[in-house]
Amino acid sequence: WILRLVGIVIRGYLTQADHVASAHAGMFAPLTLRTKQMLNACGIPMHALYDHQKEAAASDTHTLLIAPTGSGKTEAALLWAAHIAQRERAVPRLFYTLPYQASMNAMYTRLARLFSEAQVGLVHGRSTLALYRRLMEEERYTPEEAARAARWRNNIARLHLPPVRVFSPYQMLKAAFQLKGYEALLSDYAQALFIFDEIHAYEPKRLAMILELMRFLQHQLGARFFIMSATFPTLVRTQLEGALGDLHLIRANETLFERFTRHRVFVIEGDLTSPKGIQRVLAAFQQGQSVLVACNTVARAQAMYRAVQAAIPTLDAENLVLVHGRFTTRDRWKKEQHILARTEVGRTRHTPVIVIATQVVEVSLNIDLDVLFSDPAPLDALVQRFGRINRKGRLKDAPVYVFTEPDDGQHIYDARLVRGTLRILAEQADGRTLHEGLVQAWLDEAYQTDGFWQDWQQIFDESAAEFRHTFLDELVPFASDFTLSELFDRLFDGTEVLPLSLEEQYECLKKTRPLEASELLVPISWGRWHQLRQKGRLWTESDEWPPLVEVPYSTEIGLDLDSV
Repeated sequence: WILRLVGIVIRGYLTQADHVASAHAGMFAPLTLRTKQMLNACGIPMHALYDHQKEAAASDTHTLLIAPTGSGKTEAALLWAAHIAQRERAVPRLFYTLPYQASMNAMYTRLARLFSEAQVGLVHGRSTLALYRRLMEEERYTPEEAARAARWRNNIARLHLPPVRVFSPYQMLKAAFQLKGYEALLSDYAQALFIFDEIHAYEPKRLAMILELMRFLQHQLGARFFIMSATFPTLVRTQLEGALGDLHLIRANETLFERFTRHRVFVIEGDLTSPKGIQRVLAAFQQGQSVLVACNTVARAQAMYRAVQAAIPTLDAENLVLVHGRFTTRDRWKKEQHILARTEVGRTRHTPVIVIATQVVEVSLNIDLDVLFSDPAPLDALVQRFGRINRKGRLKDAPVYVFTEPDDGQHIYDARLVRGTLRILAEQADGRTLHEGLVQAWLDEAYQTDGFWQDWQQIFDESAAEFRHTFLDELVPFASDFTLSELFDRLFDGTEVLPLSLEEQYECLKKTRPLEASELLVPISWGRWHQLRQKGRLWTESDEWPPLVEVPYSTEIGLDLDSV
């Protein structure tokens, strides 16, 4: 095995050197950050740090941080990296991993301010487009110049040149699947530092693969990990400890949890989309509050939007915004910018707004509204939704309303977790101020509902063993498997489609601004793609790009799959 590992690393470094030299991209730069430099960049004096941030700044091993939303977990992680880099004079690379593209884009912007544009890379399926949009915002590039610069930055990131990179764990898994260039990926991860944000967002099969890869990178390549979240089920924490061994646990102190007591929970019988639920939303808005409505599915969010619009026809796009994952990149970006302009943390409050959203709102936007109305969901997901309300404690006990129906998980969550969460909230929190320090115990109790813990554990163990034996144990140099590329895409990436109504715009833009043309595509799952093909709504052959679909689309509603 040692010979195989040496062969992989040498092959990886040779591949990197060859590609970078061919691109005339310059020298690889090590990461040379310092604690004082990081504090200055963040604008935080040492004496103002929370205790958990100070403890992170002194840790040089694998670390798990549990702290309330809005309490500086990102700064703590960067101080951890700075401490190690300073102690060891340099570390090869720093990787920041997140589950969603929107949150990756936001983190790239944040890290580019702390370091520099040249030191930070962004890697995901739409990273070129995200970089192009960012450059166009600067208003100093023509579209052609911005497109060239975005492609260059994207290529440089994929050549592993920037010492800091933002991506999802799925980019890491490409190495285990032995996709093209996997040796370069693995050699790039050697001795690197990884920050994992919101690792609880992954279901057990994918989490098993991620943790097995973390185990491999630690034991075989000396990588170190900082994992952080506001909530951590003991079940997940146990698996992390099994994968990484020596895990330094940092938990924010009880005083801080008390300081971050910001919400009063109300459990409401019935369905959020019922007339009574809609009336509650409208009443809060008419009282001058900015309202977040969190729905579990796109279809429910679209139905809620139509109902609110019908109830108050005078509401326009300024005061009523729908955001979910089935908008074009162009429309979703505009909506997110509008939401940030109205509700971003620290912004002066003006007129109220209603934001209706799916789970995309849980971790992707740094927003701060006054009141939440939510579909039932597992406790950890609800805590993330709560975190978009009264984020910095500017209000006293902002209300968060959780409805009890439907409690079947809606094909998104396990029904047992949802029902367990509703029971616990009704017994322990209904009508009371939420003490975030209690959430951990409640979360573990919810995971114990109706054998969920045992089933989760079995799925995790089986998936971990299969992934380890099928992929990690079989890694050898010079063995790229091109047949696995499509399997990987179907497991992790989904696909994109072009609504028929946007075909003419797409064809026009493709000739002059091809990157902007790609902004007209809408992401969907492979399952939805097959459903559309079976219904005869797919107008192109399987090998044609982009897939053209006969499905209604509008800038207000998005892709309306439930209408076909």
